Amino acid sequence: MKESPLLALLILAAFFTNGQNRSLQLQQLFDTLYAKHQFNGCVLVADAGKSVFQGAFGYADLDKKTLLDLDTRFEIASVAKQFTAMAIMQLKEQGKLQYSDSIGKYFPSLPYHEVTIRDLLHHTSGIRDFLGWTVNQIDTGEVHTSEDLIERLPGNIPATSFSPGTAFSYSNTNYVLLAAIVAKVSGMSFSDYMKENIFKKIGMTNTLVYSKYIGKGPLSNYAAGYAWDAGDNKFVAPECMMAHRYIFYLGGVDGAYGICSTVKDLLKWDQALYTEQLVSSATLEEAFTPQRLKDSSYAGFSESMPYGFGWILSADTSENTFVWHSGGFSGYTSLITRYTKRHLTVIVLQNIENNVSPNALMVPVSQILDQEQHYDLPEVPPLKRGMIVTAAQLQPFAGIYQVKNNPSVKMEISVRGNRLYAKYMEQITANIYPSSADTFFYTVIDATIKFKKENGAVYNQLTLFQNGHEMEMSRIQ
Repeated sequence: MKESPLLALLILAAFFTNGQNRSLQLQQLFDTLYAKHQFNGCVLVADAGKSVFQGAFGYADLDKKTLLDLDTRFEIASVAKQFTAMAIMQLKEQGKLQYSDSIGKYFPSLPYHEVTIRDLLHHTSGIRDFLGWTVNQIDTGEVHTSEDLIERLPGNIPATSFSPGTAFSYSNTNYVLLAAIVAKVSGMSFSDYMKENIFKKIGMTNTLVYSKYIGKGPLSNYAAGYAWDAGDNKFVAPECMMAHRYIFYLGGVDGAYGICSTVKDLLKWDQALYTEQLVSSATLEEAFTPQRLKDSSYAGFSESMPYGFGWILSADTSENTFVWHSGGFSGYTSLITRYTKRHLTVIVLQNIENNVSPNALMVPVSQILDQEQHYDLPEVPPLKRGMIVTAAQLQPFAGIYQVKNNPSVKMEISVRGNRLYAKYMEQITANIYPSSADTFFYTVIDATIKFKKENGAVYNQLTLFQNGHEMEMSRIQ
């Protein structure tokens, strides 16, 4: 049937109208979030590789009032995992390794010889995450590299937590080991390999493996990260806060994170994945294929969210398949979502971690892309503000508390300067902030601690309120 010129013009007009509507709605969404101080970052939405909407909102440096632009580099956090996986895929395609290789082939001293490269890619290794390491497991006074971390694995993680291939457990350790394998097999540093074999090949000129703690100098057009300090009631560099201190002493690690990029470069990455510029389509297909565990269930966060090679695989309907990954590294949040059948791409990079979460943001963005009549503005909890107190006022709370019927469950409360800190069991020490004379709140989790006095002036009990539960503890020293 021959299409009339008038019908063709009407179809073309509808296409442009819909595109304009999406752009206007996206502009309205991000303008609103920025005006409410709930978004500080860059966003790019593309249709078939062409920008539908792009914008930079807020500051790269809050103190200097340096504005963000579309070429500003951000820490992309766990979005880096898909790049590490690509390096492994390239080396496999070249016959230099196999997914079935035991990691004992590359690290004979590690006690995980049943773990394969495929287990690392899919987080089915059972090797626990290093991000929870405490001062007893690693020196928190200096910056550590991936090599330092791998050297400490046998002592800190002497065995896998389950038989490899039988369960899924997301662990950054897996991708640190993959990056180290890339370096061993290629004979290049991980940084050089990524630059020569991935970034340069597809024109990602503003992307690199980078650590501000061990780099040769400051990076140009770099977004500083910020976290909310409810003690001084302002945004600060995360490493100034105890709960975020890990970004300093684990700041030289790569593979699981440690890549800086821009929204424009990440679109180049997205578009390259529709081609064979980096690997063949057959090799790439496996990255987006769900992996079965030994009980035949999918390896992933759920049956509907299996994990590929550095990608989370999802599908609303057969026509709305999408793959994505988010990232969070104190001060930064990131997201890349690819609707592969529709060739739609959403890229979000933020440098204030207390703003709207990437997953919450995708609700209205998806509604706009689906051309729904209305979209839901995400709800962002207001920033919690603490009271200004002195060290003398905090000192009476300091001590060690434990659960009466379970002495192994303890919490240490300590004072440093005019700040109070809580360390629960072997978890990372975190700031807690006063909301009243005897009640303190966390900012890293949604939890509250209330102290009580019994028969005197000394605080000798505390109650931890979290997720609708209460845990009472008594002072033991």
